Amino acid sequence: KAGWDDSGPAPINLWISGTATMAVWGNFTSYIKADNKVYAVWKNDKWQLGRWTTTDSLEVWLVDITNLWEKKPVSIVNGLDHSIILDDRGSAYSYWNSANWMLARSWDNTIPALVDNWVLMNTQLTDISAWNWFSMFLTTTGQVFSVWENTAWQLCNDTTTNQTFPVSVNTEAWGTKKIKKIYSSIYGTTFFVDQNNDIYGCWTNANGELWVTGQQLKPILLDSTDLWDGKYIKSIDPASWAIVAG
Repeated sequence: KAGWDDSGPAPINLWISGTATMAVWGNFTSYIKADNKVYAVWKNDKWQLGRWTTTDSLEVWLVDITNLWEKKPVSIVNGLDHSIILDDRGSAYSYWNSANWMLARSWDNTIPALVDNWVLMNTQLTDISAWNWFSMFLTTTGQVFSVWENTAWQLCNDTTTNQTFPVSVNTEAWGTKKIKKIYSSIYGTTFFVDQNNDIYGCWTNANGELWVTGQQLKPILLDSTDLWDGKYIKSIDPASWAIVAG
């Protein structure tokens, strides 16, 4: 497909630059390449591919990141009805369906647009996570904000009330320690990693995802049983409960 312009499917040689990061949901996949461009493939009935169209594509398409204004995308996450991109200046951009406020605003976007919610406007972000109908944002100070669906304790703020504006995650479990990474899963479980590589989690815990019994409306410290004590946490896959430490 080499030679096609940016208005159509991306040329097959896009893979030469290497994939920097990627995000997967049930019917579409998004990629950030080392060339600082964003690509997506397959389902597009609700603007999942981040272009001015709702046409599905079996080819990998370029996402329209005009609104980043030449800032570099560094990470991307996909939820059930939304996607979020984080740039190298600490700003987030969300797109497609905002019917349930996952975009941290009340209107849809067919292409990524700046998350200009007043709660997040005056802070820099270092990480993002999303799944189902909720989103989370981590700031440079280690504070975590969550937004929208909370019927199963997804927002980790010690309530079950849906939130149309980002609210602070309950911090009792880690106190003054700084959160450095957040991970959310298909089932709604979210894990938080602090500066000491301790891991915290919250959610309904229906299948024992948190290694304890009972539902957790706010984060709790997970018992490592010496599995990762003193090790650097590199990555977590919450859906399969896989931890990479070293």
